[in-house]
Amino acid sequence: MIIIQVSSVVAMISFTFVLMLKSPVLSVILAFLLGMIMIPLWPIGIEYVAEITFPIEEDMSTGMLMTAGQVVGIFNVLIITRLILCTEI
Repeated sequence: MIIIQVSSVVAMISFTFVLMLKSPVLSVILAFLLGMIMIPLWPIGIEYVAEITFPIEEDMSTGMLMTAGQVVGIFNVLIITRLILCTEI
């Protein structure tokens, strides 16, 4: 478990720096690796949320987790789009 978490952090940091290099090939490769590393964390995270929100039904806590992830994703897209437009040459 710790190995997966550490490797996902390393892959995310690497992906961030590769995006600055503007290399499409490296970006695709690291996006693939990042997805491959982080997919095993998804069911563990859902199970953990279900455990710590015990009185609430598992379906409700999983739905809230997915909704929160979508909301964070929307804000990330908006912020990153704004940053790209501000730094465009």
